[in-house]
Amino acid sequence: MAGQDRPAGGDCTPDASLEGIVGKHTSGERHTSGSRVYFLSEVGYDTAYFNAEAYERLVEVMSSDKGLTGILIDGAVTRLDRPEYLNDRLTFWDKSEEECKKAGEAVPNKEQYKMMMDVQLGIVEERLKELKSRVPHAGKVVLSLHSDDIQYTVSAMLNEMLIRCQAAIGDSITHLKSKKKSIQSDLKTMQKEYACIGDLPEQAQQRSTLKGKIDLRAKKVDGIENKLQDLYQEQKLYREKRVRPAHQFFTQRFMNEIYGKYREMCDRLGVELVTSQSVVDFRGMVVDYAHSRNPTWNPVRTRDKALVKSVHGKLAKYEGIDVILESGHFGIGYKQLQKVRDHPDETNFKNQSSYDPETCDRHITVVMALPFEDQRLIGEYVKGRKAVRMSGGKPMNTRKIAATDRYNNDGVAGVTVLTKDENGIVGTEWIQYQNFADGSVLRQPEEYTIICASSDEHIGSPEESPIVRDGWVELYRLLVKNRTYFRGRQAAARGYINAGDVAEANSRKWDHRYHEKRDPHELMRENLRLLANFRPDSLDDVVALATKMTNDAMGGSVESMKVILERVADYFQRFLLPSLGSRGLKWAHVCTTGNHADAVLRDLGMRETDFFVQRLKALGVGVYEVGKPDYFKDDPQRGARVFVGGYSNSRGLNIPDYGLDIAGNVMFGPINLVVQHDPKGSGMSGVIGAGKNAGADVTLAGHTHDNRMKLYRTDDNRFGVAYKLATLQGVSPTEKYYSYSVPRTQAAQCLVMPMPGDFSEKAIPAHYLRDIGRSVLRDDASSCLEEKRKRGA
Repeated sequence: MAGQDRPAGGDCTPDASLEGIVGKHTSGERHTSGSRVYFLSEVGYDTAYFNAEAYERLVEVMSSDKGLTGILIDGAVTRLDRPEYLNDRLTFWDKSEEECKKAGEAVPNKEQYKMMMDVQLGIVEERLKELKSRVPHAGKVVLSLHSDDIQYTVSAMLNEMLIRCQAAIGDSITHLKSKKKSIQSDLKTMQKEYACIGDLPEQAQQRSTLKGKIDLRAKKVDGIENKLQDLYQEQKLYREKRVRPAHQFFTQRFMNEIYGKYREMCDRLGVELVTSQSVVDFRGMVVDYAHSRNPTWNPVRTRDKALVKSVHGKLAKYEGIDVILESGHFGIGYKQLQKVRDHPDETNFKNQSSYDPETCDRHITVVMALPFEDQRLIGEYVKGRKAVRMSGGKPMNTRKIAATDRYNNDGVAGVTVLTKDENGIVGTEWIQYQNFADGSVLRQPEEYTIICASSDEHIGSPEESPIVRDGWVELYRLLVKNRTYFRGRQAAARGYINAGDVAEANSRKWDHRYHEKRDPHELMRENLRLLANFRPDSLDDVVALATKMTNDAMGGSVESMKVILERVADYFQRFLLPSLGSRGLKWAHVCTTGNHADAVLRDLGMRETDFFVQRLKALGVGVYEVGKPDYFKDDPQRGARVFVGGYSNSRGLNIPDYGLDIAGNVMFGPINLVVQHDPKGSGMSGVIGAGKNAGADVTLAGHTHDNRMKLYRTDDNRFGVAYKLATLQGVSPTEKYYSYSVPRTQAAQCLVMPMPGDFSEKAIPAHYLRDIGRSVLRDDASSCLEEKRKRGA
């Protein structure tokens, strides 16, 4: 690829990620609107496993990304009670005995933590200054101090402070006991002297004076004893730290001191400080951010499921929020575009037999960011290669930290970028840590390739949404025809992928017979009344009447698979023809079968793509078909532009070098791609398993009608992508039947995959595609009226 040495971000001024996909599609202009935010999570500036070279490349990427509008830094400091993982500025693992002795004499034991915390502050300040200097165009830089590391450090320091208080009380007790002993010694001497004084009158004054001294000494002893008893009780109560007023006072004062130091630094540098779960506005992209919403600080393997479930039904809580974000604390790279709720017409199935059905226009994006940490170096602790620091063992119990837990949980690492374009649509970018470690992230293509992907259109079902499909086809056509921008460089769509169930199979797939078909006599009278008042020169009337009559034609159930397969072929052809005319991606069209059509056709040995394949043969377009023998061919892929998957009940395909052009040159990647409609397994396990079985870089699946992405580790600092494509069908009875789950989401997807471990996506909700479809419909109607006027003239 050309421009191998240019850093990601380029010289152009971009909009948000995949700018123009949902912006000014045909203008060819570059935009500065939208938001683009880098999340540097669990960066651990003060750790021994901080990779300065990888971080330098990340800063280089950000400095060259002129569309960047924000940076959030999380996990910048590490807990001080785990010196095993801290760097040489904070610890003495690699120092000589003389150096350790000198340092120990320079800093008193009780001041060690405080000194280390000041060093941490200095390290963070250096890094923030660097960011502000080298990335001056970042509109907002946010530092988050809300983390487990801060809490553990504070707990250790408070405990030490209270231990010192106990020690001070102990010193007071020792002093009082010594004083009491001295007074008691004097008292005994006086008492003996008093006993020796006689009863003579001339000795009365002497007795009286001595008696006064004895009484005074006795009172002093009693007073000291009372003080000692109070101190004994105080010393005991300090062990129950949290209930003591002193503990609460110390905690409050100490936290205010810590926050005050960081706030002073941030104010000086122009950085925003957050110390708890916060809502942060990055130039219109509103992020509800938390280091962790989990009840504990434990890095939980399945946190993504709980996070999505926690959003279900909480409309008021997240009003105005674009993204619910959790940090890289869990080591889970995850994204889900979530429809907030179903429209009443969807719940009541008024969307059936409608060309332009209603759909919810409220969505929220749930994201779990990647930790930017070097897993190879962390693995040296976990695998015992840093045994000295672990006192000859491994990170267990009091020797472990969240980073080692993430490693043991098979977590992933890298950087997450969130974008929001001028139309309010959120996209995500994910780059694995290895690409920063080896510098490959800097070798971006001169021009990016956008791959458009959809699934589960269910053509022929009562719940299909033709106008959404029309909008999707039009958007693809525009992206093929017109250049847009991504990471500041030109980008265009050059390929289409479909993950199956593009066809419905009403006759045998479903046992319900509720499909409504209106009485033709009623329709006739209704349409006559409409036509009687029809204004033929009115664009609104033309569109409304055409839509109404099309709805009439959509009633009932399409039982003929011939009819449905013809419609599938038409739909696929609308994507293929623009692709064939664009710059030559080898596989211009990739698709696999789905379980719905298979329920009817598999017994016959047919697939939902068969009519489409026959058309391709008539057009002279080469097809590569999964399951079709090719041992007799020298080059089975020669001349093929369409890759069709699906065989028996395995509805999938694998392209090991997706990204080559028709001459075999690299356009992007190449990516080891798997597309499988319905890999079995709960949650994301089936998609991840399908990818692991093929060693895939990216695995796409449909079937479940939701848009989810989860990354999984393939090696230290490397990940594979498991991505579920949303549906383009409306709400069906099956979805309402599974009422425990969150609403299914309607969307199409645009993907950019420059290289393995570099994956960007934007899910475009159905309501936006519907608006494009409506615009196309009005344009078509307007053209018809214009032709009529010309004929009349």
